[in-house]
Amino acid sequence: MLVQFRGLRAFCVAAQRLSFKQAADELCLTASAVSHQIRDLEDHLGVKLFERRTRAVVLTDDGRALFRDVHPHLSAIEQATRRSDARYASLGVGALEQATLLLHQSRSDAWHRWAELARLRPPLPRQIIRLDSMVALARAAERGAGIALIPMPISQLWFQSGALLRLFRQDLESPDSYYALAGGGAEGDAAETLLRWIISTFAEPLASSAAA
Repeated sequence: MLVQFRGLRAFCVAAQRLSFKQAADELCLTASAVSHQIRDLEDHLGVKLFERRTRAVVLTDDGRALFRDVHPHLSAIEQATRRSDARYASLGVGALEQATLLLHQSRSDAWHRWAELARLRPPLPRQIIRLDSMVALARAAERGAGIALIPMPISQLWFQSGALLRLFRQDLESPDSYYALAGGGAEGDAAETLLRWIISTFAEPLASSAAA
């Protein structure tokens, strides 16, 4: 169901813009990712939604009918989600104590440090689940297992796609550092190119995590 929801969202934005590239810019995805999501949706529905031309896409009759039926409901869902977000966040630490908290096993104090920054008392959740990777945390939150502190900006696509919802404005700023080492020669040149890409894509003054 989640795949179809993402596909419907990508479809509606692309249908409004009549451009996979503009839809990708709005959703913070690549144009190929938008195209792939829409193709998956087409396969799921068994109909063709767009005519793909050299420099443009055009809605088919099935595409126009789907947009007419789906877009009002998708807009209503997004508005309801924003209202829920504000209502949940207004509960403060009480919201965390009603939920299962997800933790990275090497950062057992993350929620206490976040509460301190948010000027809240440390939460006493009904249950804590510890996982061994940040990707596992994001996936668990995506599946509704609980509330997680997950790193930005590597998790941005989950938020942009609607798979995860940001609950609080307060980030947890982390002093953690990561180091890359490379040898010389051709392999070193390739590693340096990769390192420059990593820095240009992910570097921030301080790493931070958001509650989702």
